[in-house]
Amino acid sequence: GLLRGLALEKLGRLEEAVQALRDVVAEHPKAPDVLYHLARQLLDLEKIQIDKGDIRAPFTLFMEWGNLGVPYRPKYAASFVPEAINLLRQCIGIDASRNDARILLGLTLLNDPATQAESVGLIQQVANESKELLDGHFGLARVALWQGVLDLADAAFSHVLELDPDYPGANACRALARFGLKPVNEAPEEIVEQSTDGHCLTAESLSMVLSNPNLPPPLRQAYDALADWYARHLSDIANNLASGPHALTPSAQLLSAATRLRSDSAEACRAFAELVLAGGGTDLAAMGFEKALEKVPDDVPTQKRLNLVYFNLGKEPPYPDVFETPSIGEYLELGEAARSELKLLEAADIYRRGLTDHPDNLNLLHELSSVLALYGHHDEAMEAAERCMEIAPQDTLVQSQMSGLLLQAGRLKEAWPLLESRFKIDRINSRDEAPDLPRWRGEPLNGKGLLIWREEGFGDELRFASCIPDVIRDVECERLIFECQPRLHSLFTRSFPEIEVRVEDLENPNHEGADFQVPMLTLPEFFRGDLSQFPKSGKYLVPDEDRVAKWRQRLDDLGIEPKIGLSWRSFNPSWRKRASSADLPDLKPVLEKSGYQFINLQLDDCHDEVNAAMAEFGCTIHMFDDVDLKNDAEEAAALISALDALVTSHAWVTSFAGALGKPVFCFAAPYNILAMDLPYDPWAPTTKFFYRAYDDSWEECITATSNALTEEFPPRA
Repeated sequence: GLLRGLALEKLGRLEEAVQALRDVVAEHPKAPDVLYHLARQLLDLEKIQIDKGDIRAPFTLFMEWGNLGVPYRPKYAASFVPEAINLLRQCIGIDASRNDARILLGLTLLNDPATQAESVGLIQQVANESKELLDGHFGLARVALWQGVLDLADAAFSHVLELDPDYPGANACRALARFGLKPVNEAPEEIVEQSTDGHCLTAESLSMVLSNPNLPPPLRQAYDALADWYARHLSDIANNLASGPHALTPSAQLLSAATRLRSDSAEACRAFAELVLAGGGTDLAAMGFEKALEKVPDDVPTQKRLNLVYFNLGKEPPYPDVFETPSIGEYLELGEAARSELKLLEAADIYRRGLTDHPDNLNLLHELSSVLALYGHHDEAMEAAERCMEIAPQDTLVQSQMSGLLLQAGRLKEAWPLLESRFKIDRINSRDEAPDLPRWRGEPLNGKGLLIWREEGFGDELRFASCIPDVIRDVECERLIFECQPRLHSLFTRSFPEIEVRVEDLENPNHEGADFQVPMLTLPEFFRGDLSQFPKSGKYLVPDEDRVAKWRQRLDDLGIEPKIGLSWRSFNPSWRKRASSADLPDLKPVLEKSGYQFINLQLDDCHDEVNAAMAEFGCTIHMFDDVDLKNDAEEAAALISALDALVTSHAWVTSFAGALGKPVFCFAAPYNILAMDLPYDPWAPTTKFFYRAYDDSWEECITATSNALTEEFPPRA
């Protein structure tokens, strides 16, 4: 089990590796090797996910007027750090010689002021007993730097760098130690250009130095001057990042690090303003710019930014002498900030004002069409999209937007060719390049081999794989190969016994037996030209019947009531998905009915929510913590197959359950492109949709969902 977990990690499949080692720990809770490696993987996985923007808690900005958390999100994924700390403590308790676990625990605890004292003892023990561990020397160097023993810190950091010149953070931290040994009037070069992680570690180390009450006054003065400069430097970087694409998280990290050192600079105030403005906090942004101008009153760029915020708030600009009509970029920036907070009508109004000043601007028209479509104003959205097509018919984003609107309108034959524009758009869940084979475009294959390769995320892979039976039936090819993601391989292999299912491996592609290739999202162009071509039954997945039987028995043991799966929000935190997500109390019309056993299918950590809902509504929601719904598709398919029905938001589970042929009662918001806003899912007709308007509450929609559930599955006690 341990070797499997390590092999998966080596292949870059870290989430699967974590689940594999969790399974081993469940059966062997006193295996120190497994405990250590699982803890290490959890810490690595959290860092990777934070780098991608999936943060565990808001980053605290220690501003002079108060502490604030950014970026704001309604929900945060649970941190793996407490679990990792617990695993490391268990490992050391079982095997006191495990200094690899001890130093990892020590370095983890060193990041929290509340546990720094405990971490020192752990680090010192490792440094004394296991001199071969570089992490121990690095930890000792950080402790020495904190305690002001700068000679020792310099020597320890130098030792680490001699053995590993690329050891993360060691070079910059050594520069901090050497700065203290010989203060100069400029910042060390080593700390100027670093990664976000490097800057955060350096700022944290400098903050620890300044927290030492025994630091000699001349040395404190030198480090204070360095902290002044470094806080401004980090604030400037955060400011420049704030409005960039996918940059809110690193900007928040850097500004949080800066404000730990100094929170009263004009640079920090302006960076704060830019950061909250990018997140839709217009009022807070005004305060940040105003605070910056209190410190540097004549800063014209900040005056102009404050003017822009006031303009957006509908107020008179406070600096009329430097007021300028917002640029196209500024209108786009304000619109993005509004829609990130789901203020879609406000965003639409911003884009309309922008078009008044900049008529027929393609970008403003495109964004206006996008927010109107999401709000449900389809005719206006189509009008703006058609104008975009007149201006730039070959533009990638214009074609993509139009394809979505045509799909929603049921004009499928017009939509599918425009969907080809997706290959010119950066898609994080799809491969960058097609296999090096000729593209199949629907022509007879006359016995040749065809490779179908996956695109997009889990839900789309499930939905579009429903076209594979059409290929099997209608395309005369000698060999049909389907490349899928690893967690779906065995499920697809069982479901499509007539073809060869392979795991996608972009590092070592295997296209043996294929003469042509086709991306899976292109298949509907050949097999879904209108509603008459959709299957009468969307069931095509075949679960493992032995697993299904075990789940049926397990569910039967709960009682005779219908077993209803529940999911209420998407795992995707983007603003485009948030409108289709609910909070668990929104399911009150379902939960308050007796005579059902509810089964949690939510992917993220929701124990507190579930416990609160059970107390409030007097219902029972069963949590099966021994199954990893996100990564173990076989077990998820078996559990869903054993249920009577599902009540869910429009997320991955909708496509999964529909492909298994289960009755799904789905509450949703516009706009539902692939279902064409129909009351059912044409790809999976056992799924029924119940819609709300974008800015309405869920009450009426979920009441309708609940009534439909009761009619089809009467409660039993």
